[in-house]
Amino acid sequence: MTEPIYIFQDWFSYADAVTQKYLTDGAAAVAASIQPAGYQMLVLYVIVMGISMMRGMIQEPIVESTIRFIKIATIYTIGTTSTIYAAHISNFLYEWPAAMAGVISGTGAANTSALIDNVAGTGLGLASQAWENASISNMGGYVIAAVIFTLTFVVTAVTAAIITMAKYTLALLLTLGPLFIAFLMFEKTRQLFDRWLSSVLTAGFTIVLVSGAAAMLFKYFEAAFSQTEAAATANGGVVSLTGFAPAAVSGIISVFLILNLPALASGLGGGVSTSSAVAAGWAYDKIRGALPNGRRPAGGNGRNNGGDSSGRFKSSGEGGSVKKSASMSMDAYRKITSSRTRRVTSRD
Repeated sequence: MTEPIYIFQDWFSYADAVTQKYLTDGAAAVAASIQPAGYQMLVLYVIVMGISMMRGMIQEPIVESTIRFIKIATIYTIGTTSTIYAAHISNFLYEWPAAMAGVISGTGAANTSALIDNVAGTGLGLASQAWENASISNMGGYVIAAVIFTLTFVVTAVTAAIITMAKYTLALLLTLGPLFIAFLMFEKTRQLFDRWLSSVLTAGFTIVLVSGAAAMLFKYFEAAFSQTEAAATANGGVVSLTGFAPAAVSGIISVFLILNLPALASGLGGGVSTSSAVAAGWAYDKIRGALPNGRRPAGGNGRNNGGDSSGRFKSSGEGGSVKKSASMSMDAYRKITSSRTRRVTSRD
């Protein structure tokens, strides 16, 4: 096996340092720029809500209104305070994909660059071992070494390129994070935060899936190479290409798989949003609908059951008059009402 290599760690250490500085400075600038406007919108929202509640235009319990105001104030504080945003949000969203990729791959790598270097070291070690066992009478070893080296170069290069683009995308999105967190304050702009969160998670899932796929590929290479080496030992040291052919085909397929993993990550990230909180509202509506009619709030569902606008219920015979249907013509309505009037007069 070859000695540990640090090709990608050297590159990513430089790129990550520049990216994180850009992320920190950019997020601080965005937070500072939206702070005055966010404060004005917060104050205006509280004033409008207060006036509406005083005039009876909005009927909401005091506790719920207080919770709403506290939530909006908390969101404003997080979105406009760069230190809180950097310590509790941006650092986590930027670092979790690398940590998760290391756990999934089983390499214990602290970051994606170390993971890719481990994958590259494994591939180059297998290629070197196959090359050393090859000879003039055992040309199959050279072919296996060439195949492993080529696939190692292609897979690690493609993996590094996709991860680099995902990291840059993630950094740009997190730079604008304070702005989209401020959008979370109001119901009408909450969808913008959902889209931002989906994009952030998509970039993170891309890093996790691509890194895990590359590590899984070379674990398969290790198993296939061990079987090929055992078969060569039993065959007098002559390597059979037939036993290694499935691994080579799988390597080629894995390259296309890695290229299509960003689309899978997009599907995973797009399914996560704060709209999942609608489930709580759905449960509340179900419970409210299950209550007896007498316990429902005034002016609510009572209207659909014969109630007036104040929530009081009328008896089914109240008024005793023939009501005009929306589908009834004017002539038919006059005939019915006039004949009823004549019958009442003659009876008197």
